[in-house]
Amino acid sequence: MKLHAYLSRSRHGIFYFRWPLPRTDALAARRTLRLSLGTRCPREAGSLARYLAVCGEKLIDYIGVSDMNYAELRSKAEQYFRASLAKGMQRRSEQGPFSDEEKERMEQSIELREMPNKDYWELIGQANTTDELKRFCEATGISEKQEPEHLWAILDEIRKAQAGVFKALLEHGQSLDVYDFTARQGAVGTPLDNIGLQ
Repeated sequence: MKLHAYLSRSRHGIFYFRWPLPRTDALAARRTLRLSLGTRCPREAGSLARYLAVCGEKLIDYIGVSDMNYAELRSKAEQYFRASLAKGMQRRSEQGPFSDEEKERMEQSIELREMPNKDYWELIGQANTTDELKRFCEATGISEKQEPEHLWAILDEIRKAQAGVFKALLEHGQSLDVYDFTARQGAVGTPLDNIGLQ
């Protein structure tokens, strides 16, 4: 019987599963994982080896993701939503201040996003959550192939950033309701006739 590619047999007849490890600095000293399957039966060993190989392939997909850098994730989220905020502020500047009804909707949107993370996304629904995650990952280059806990971490950043965008937009809209000349005063002692206001 042909030996499975990931199998080896000890001198005592026990089968071992051999799996090539990804090349990382942390694992530089060890290139292969060797695991006793605790059996002398070739058929049983082959079945176990196939199962472990599938598990190994899935783990490789998550290499580099399991220790996801939070600072990098936050930076990408900030860049992504800052661009969205800039577009929203430009549109609001063109349209003018929010109406009372629009302000109320904005405040409700903020309140929703201040809910606990999982509660918010469950309320939004799976289809909307998937769409939001897909758009974010495509725009930022973050892989959607993540362990569930990492997906929740990404969704948490999306939720918090969205709340921040709505708050900034609301504040920007409110600034259009007033004229504040104190921040842009001319040089002290500038005669009014020099600026055409005498």
